[in-house]
Parts: sequence; C-alpha cells; structure tokens
Amino acid sequence: MRKRHILILGDVHSVSAYMDFFENEYSIITSEYEYRSMAAAIKYAVNVAYKLATPDVFDASCFEHRMDEVLAYAAQIVEQFGPLDCVVATHEHTVLPAAIIRTHFQIQGLQANEAYALRDKNKMKQKISEYGLPIPKFAHVEQHHYPQQIDDFLNQFDTIVIKPANQGGSQGVLVTSNKDKVQLHIEQLLQQTNNISLEQYINLPTMHIDGVMCKGDIHFLSVSSYVGSCYNFVHHRTNIGSVIHNDKQLYDRAKQYAEQCLAAFQIESLVFHLELFEQDLDNFIFLEMAGRYVGAGMTKLIDNVFGFDLVKASYDLDCLHPIDRNYSETMLATIKPSGVLLIPSPIKKSIRVKGISGLGELPHNVAASEFAGPGSTILFSNIESFKTLARITITDDTIASIKSTMAQLNDRVQFVYEEVQ
Repeated sequence: MRKRHILILGDVHSVSAYMDFFENEYSIITSEYEYRSMAAAIKYAVNVAYKLATPDVFDASCFEHRMDEVLAYAAQIVEQFGPLDCVVATHEHTVLPAAIIRTHFQIQGLQANEAYALRDKNKMKQKISEYGLPIPKFAHVEQHHYPQQIDDFLNQFDTIVIKPANQGGSQGVLVTSNKDKVQLHIEQLLQQTNNISLEQYINLPTMHIDGVMCKGDIHFLSVSSYVGSCYNFVHHRTNIGSVIHNDKQLYDRAKQYAEQCLAAFQIESLVFHLELFEQDLDNFIFLEMAGRYVGAGMTKLIDNVFGFDLVKASYDLDCLHPIDRNYSETMLATIKPSGVLLIPSPIKKSIRVKGISGLGELPHNVAASEFAGPGSTILFSNIESFKTLARITITDDTIASIKSTMAQLNDRVQFVYEEVQ
C-alpha cells in the first residue's frame, strides 16, 4: 500500500511536529527565506523542496505572484513522485496557492473559487454585504477616479483607512484624516498593486473569533477582544494584547455570526480567523476574515486555555483527517478569562537588549512570561511583523482585571537597548 503524498507550502517548521514519515511522504514548495530555517532532518527526509525567490519585505501575496512557477513545481512533483493526496497551507501567503493547486489537480479541500474571497478584502466585504450583514462603507480604489473617491469618503467620515486588499499583518495600512497623506499613500500603493481598499474608519472595540468549521458544523470556537491594535503594534511599536472570553451568551452569538459569515462565503470546512467590531452583543460589524489560524502567538494561548491546537487542526483539515470536536457550553464554565500581552521591539532595526526595568514585582495574576534577556540580539525583519521582545500571559476572574494588568505592564516594563549595525 502506497503512502499518502502530501505537499506542504511555505513554513514547514510550523507543522513539522505533526508530520508522520511512516504514514506519509512529503514534498515541499517554500520560499528561500523559510527554507533557511527548515530543519536539516526534514530537508533530508522529504522527496524534494523547491524554493521560490520572494521579496525581502512582508508580502502576503508573494506566492500568488509566482503562481505559474508554483504550479510548474507541483507538476514536476507529481510527474516525479506520483499524484498528490493533500495540500497543506501554512499562514496567509499560502492559503490561495494551496487552493489553486487543489483545484488544478482535483484534490479535496478548500478550492480556488472559495479561497479568492478570503484573500481579497473588497470581495469578502461584498459577499458579506450581499448576505445582509453590516460592514463598514468601502470602495475599491479606481486608478483614474481615486481623487474623487477620496473627497467622497472624507466628506462623509472624519477618518478613513487605506489598505492593500490582499495583504495581512497591517502591512500597507494607513489610518488618517489628511487628504494629502491619503493621496500620496494611494499613489505609492498603486506602484505595487491595483487592488486597494478605501474604508470608513470605525472607532469601536475589535474582537476576533477563531475556530474550526468542519462539514458545516462548528467544532471549535474561541472569542477574544483586542487590547490595542495590530496597526499600532506594527507601525507605532506599541504593545498589543488579546483576552479570551468565557461568557456563554457571547459565545452563542459569536457562533451564530461565524456560521453566517461562512455561509456568505459558501464554505463548509475551514480553520478561520474572523475580526469584527462590537457595537453590542446583538450588533457586530464585519471587519475581515482569513482562512487560517490566528497569528501573533494567540494559538499558544488558545491551546493553554482550551486544550485545542488550532495549528494541528489546520494541518489535519488539509490532510483530510477527522477533527476532534472541542466546543461545548459546559466547557466555558470551566475556564477563566485569559490574555496575552506582546511587547514589540521598540524600533524597526536590529537591536541588542542591554536591560529590562519594571520586572521587580509582576502582578499576581501573571501566569507566565517570556522575555528577551540582556545580551539577546533581536534581528529586525520586515517579513515577521509580530516579532516580540516579551510575551506575558495573564489569567484572572474578570476581563477588566486582565486589562488593568496589561495597562500596568504597558507603563512599567521598559527595555534598554542599543542598535546593532
């Protein structure tokens, strides 16, 4: 009996713990950047590892830009090692390429027509709006009409958002009320892509729903609130936190909302990361949705709280394995609210940590912490938007207590550093 043949795209390190070489054979298409961190044992054990030249800056569409090359590599793999049984996606940059390969070679899993909307913020908002769910006002930037579009939006809203419609990690995002800045930013983005979104800025709390839908049923769900924003973390180097809720009423509403969004996309099986604005329990406003697990280290916190590994669930779903159900009302009564605070490198350059202040007496509800200690060298990379100097886990009886501790840590914990040339 032949082994199953699995193709992995992108960051093999993220799924290496789940690879079984006794049951499967593996082929890889990755980037030169990701290949450098691949374990030597995996390089030796796999059929082949093809490398793509990708930009030295973060680009969630880097594989999509090389899709002809990706498909050519996949065809060579099939010709040399036999048909593919599964395609595993890792992170945002491989969601659509994996789906295109599945469709091209008639492999089960998320298909290209389903994945396109998950990688285009304009298309996804259009689908959500057509389904009848509230969204911010938005427009696809038209290359020859954007000055008028800018005027129209600034006449309606004090602040607007300009972003590439196919990126992630807050890359290329600008939030401003300044017309000249808007125009300059759009002109710069148009040199890279013609897929740009202009949106109404909404100043409401932001939540994220992370989960697994399998064959139309929600198998797992986690509901969290952001403290701070990804935009400020990436662009202004301010701390970001996220707090997991345990309120049953909120989970019931979040589950219903996630099901509605997936129905709008006509997707029945997906590991998803859904972001939304919260007006109140009965009124959510869609922000965006990704067809992959949450980033910024949140998967570790979710695993600690729920005992559910979203990364493994994503791997298993792509490999057509059954997904264990781990969502129930009774489970929520057994967990406490938990949060994680991430402290970024203070500048967008490589640094060496010389010291840390504010660690004398950590608050009593700090459950765990990881710090880059004195002497550590932190190499800056545009590719890794969420590289951190510290990760602090907090558990308490109330959300308010966790947010209060995060505010204390924001004020107290400071890194002393020097630039590394």
